[in-house]
Amino acid sequence: MSPARASLLTLLLAPVTALGSELDFSTDFLEAQYSRIDPDSADAITGTSSRLSLTVSPGSWLILEREMLSRDNQDLPGRVAVEYNALLVGAGGMITDRGMWYLEGGPVTARVSLQDTRRSVSMAAGIRTRISPRFELGGGPRVGGVSRLDPASGEALMRVHGVFELSDQVAISGSYDYHGDDRQWRLGARLNW
Repeated sequence: MSPARASLLTLLLAPVTALGSELDFSTDFLEAQYSRIDPDSADAITGTSSRLSLTVSPGSWLILEREMLSRDNQDLPGRVAVEYNALLVGAGGMITDRGMWYLEGGPVTARVSLQDTRRSVSMAAGIRTRISPRFELGGGPRVGGVSRLDPASGEALMRVHGVFELSDQVAISGSYDYHGDDRQWRLGARLNW
């Protein structure tokens, strides 16, 4: 085999061979964040987002996500309440000494106010890059069968996230989602172990 073909084959197989290898990124953490959705056609919805990630084996992890958001409804009595839950399985591997790829997916539920709970599946793909020894930047596309604001419709979004580590155990985390008709941002703290 020619050196060019061997290099191309190595590059193409790198994500596959990286699965199961040790990651230089934390996949054991608890994250709690203030969250805000700014829809184009309504007032902002605010609340909390939380994410628990546990390593299952090297290169794979389990994620529990929960969002509780609400706002006073100006047109009708009562509050608009959004509840979003996800149980995701993640996998990934190192692609450089400072970057990794990841895939996450699993079942989700969403409910707005007193509407029926909708169930579907969510999937994400992306990269995580260590910009400096204490700062991580990453993101990628996410698609799902239920939307946080309108569970009867699906969602497709692009997420960008950042993590600044104050120590090996404590970090400041944030993310920004662009949905097209609305935007969501989160800011909070992460505890690594």
